[in-house]
Amino acid sequence: MKKLAMIVFSLAILTIACRIFGVKEVPTMSATPQYSIEDAERIARIKIPAEAYEIQVYTVTGWMDDAALIKFKLPSNKLQSFLDEYGFQVEKGYWPFQDWSSVEWWPNRKEDGEPPISNYLGGELDFPGYYVQKIVVDISNPDVYTVYLECFEV
Repeated sequence: MKKLAMIVFSLAILTIACRIFGVKEVPTMSATPQYSIEDAERIARIKIPAEAYEIQVYTVTGWMDDAALIKFKLPSNKLQSFLDEYGFQVEKGYWPFQDWSSVEWWPNRKEDGEPPISNYLGGELDFPGYYVQKIVVDISNPDVYTVYLECFEV
């Protein structure tokens, strides 16, 4: 019984020490369904609009920064209220994203200009020391836009 108590006590001390010194868990990379939309929204600090559909998320947690990639379709008349809610300023042809070629549904801009940059609005918000939010909106369909968010906790 004393051995069990000593083991439990040791694990408790180790857990507290890891939290004090900022030791994170072993890195994990996962895509939905292992991570929920709620997890992605928490990392991104963004609530996906109620009108959004065909939602896809990819999250990376447990490393230096937690990251979330979010894709959804949104009726074009709902885009401006979403942008205003989070303070995004977007401009045509701006492409702030990193290459996430391991995520099959994520758009990656190639050297030759594909996808056509004129079909995209982009912008980013940087909160130094806290998080970064980047957005690209595919406006090639005038009725329904595809919104891509790349967000990091730093």
